[in-house]
Amino acid sequence: MAILPNRLSLLPLLFATSATALGCGDEPAKQFADAAPKSDAGADAAPDAPTNGPVEVTVLGAGGPLAGATVVFQNADDTVVTSAITAANGVATQVMAPGGSVTVIANASSSEAATVLAVNPGDKIKVRTNGPGVEEVFVDVSLTLPPNSTGTYAVRSSCGPNYTSIAATNNALSFSLPASCSQSSFVVKREATSGSGGLPAATIVKANVTPTNGVYDLSDQTFANLITNTLTGADIPTVDFVQGVVAPIVNGMVAELDESQAGIEPPGFPTFSGTFQRVDSAAATKQTVDLMFRAAGQQLFVAIAPLGDYAFAGTTSMLPWLTDVAWNSTGNSATFTTAVGGTAPINGAFIAVGFNRGKSFFTHRVVGPSATALRFPVLPATLSNFNIVTGDSTFIEDAGLISSTGGYDALRQVFYVVDGPRDVVIDSPLPNAKATVSLFFNQRKR
Repeated sequence: MAILPNRLSLLPLLFATSATALGCGDEPAKQFADAAPKSDAGADAAPDAPTNGPVEVTVLGAGGPLAGATVVFQNADDTVVTSAITAANGVATQVMAPGGSVTVIANASSSEAATVLAVNPGDKIKVRTNGPGVEEVFVDVSLTLPPNSTGTYAVRSSCGPNYTSIAATNNALSFSLPASCSQSSFVVKREATSGSGGLPAATIVKANVTPTNGVYDLSDQTFANLITNTLTGADIPTVDFVQGVVAPIVNGMVAELDESQAGIEPPGFPTFSGTFQRVDSAAATKQTVDLMFRAAGQQLFVAIAPLGDYAFAGTTSMLPWLTDVAWNSTGNSATFTTAVGGTAPINGAFIAVGFNRGKSFFTHRVVGPSATALRFPVLPATLSNFNIVTGDSTFIEDAGLISSTGGYDALRQVFYVVDGPRDVVIDSPLPNAKATVSLFFNQRKR
């Protein structure tokens, strides 16, 4: 029996924190809705004057809200509005003018700082840190299959983790789930067998199953064969490599299988084509589409789309290639160099700069709206460890450009609590949301 990560996606951890999942507080959908652009009052109406208002920051550790974290609220010119300590609910709130920044540091021994630039009154920003966590407790459970179920099975649970090659014993599967799991949605795949009398892969999908004495009963279900769909692309910039994963969404869970990876033919650009297989379930009406491209850099595209065949739009859904990132100590900023690629609008950028000072190593992460450079705020003297100074040896840990539905207004509120663009689009209330990230992956010392 093999245990798999909760996400089988081809996407690496992008939005670089110790993020694993969304935390407590306002639902992400509400954050995106709150950040949606307001309609214009009229073409001739005078613009509203900047208005001060509250900015709320919720700091999360691995176990939930984190009390005692430091949150620095600064104006756009780096003057400090206040340096606050989060309460028991992990929240710190401060009235600010538009365009300032917030920086979060988990505790006095932390070696990481996370900054959000260009915040606005009304923002409700969440930041997951490397603060203390709570060890997850697992319990043994069983899952009852339909009669005459033999062979081996893969199990995907909304509670996670996921398993492959579990042998059925007396029409039942045994594995472990978190003790906190009181209800789970499942995708159970009968793994294909070869030779005479072999069976194809087939699945059972059932949402919101409540266990009885540790037993999840799926014995009334019927295995259904997988459905084959096509993944195509046109108007693709010249690339060296493309890979795709397409999987249905079942009750908020991505029902991803090994067969979800599209068999894309060797690059024949500006077009490509391939096929993938998916579960046959009335519970799924939407799917995630994940595409990875490599050329002068690496790009990741994710969309929520109606179930079935998918045609990728190409250049208009891709960003310029991010070919270089450099630290400029004089301007206290990182600059981005791009090459011609796609034409999707750039809504924001992120970077993590690591630096050595003596025997100590620190990381400062920043997300902001600029497509060409990100300026790091100068933090107050009490937090000067996180100000990069002459003599520090710096290293670009990761960096990227982002285009996403809802723009930077939506992105900055959840950037530090999502695993990658898939989470951004799944949590968006807007139909058929999309996100593209252009990554810098030629990491090197500066």
